[in-house]
Amino acid sequence: MKFRKPVRPGSVLKLHIEKVSAKGPLWKFKGFATVDDVRTSEAEFGAMIVDPQR
Repeated sequence: MKFRKPVRPGSVLKLHIEKVSAKGPLWKFKGFATVDDVRTSEAEFGAMIVDPQR
């Protein structure tokens, strides 16, 4: 995670996320956040997507 600019309370933070890859239940994503079309942070992260019924 890299923080580029501060975000103040009351600001509208928009998240822009895309899936990079998926292997079974392991998914990788990358994205960034903006306020008023100014990039405030960037990140790459992973998640395990599981079936809650199992």
